[in-house]
Amino acid sequence: MTLTITPRHLPHFRMVAEEQNFHRAAERIRTDPLSLSRTIHELEHRIGVELFVRDPRGNFGARRNDSPAAHLRVRQNLRQIS
Repeated sequence: MTLTITPRHLPHFRMVAEEQNFHRAAERIRTDPLSLSRTIHELEHRIGVELFVRDPRGNFGARRNDSPAAHLRVRQNLRQIS
């Protein structure tokens, strides 16, 4: 499987992770929250793991049922990209 990640995916992921809120992250990178959410959805699809659990207000929570194996899979998939 070829993982095509564009230059915007990882910085957008980092900003959402730092802000822990899609609306604030979107303000910081000067884009709209919907566009940012789409970018994150694309990244999640391409690496095969849901990175954030969204709520209707644009916040996200920790994934409760993630196992260490799931985290390892994310790291391995991100290594393939870089």
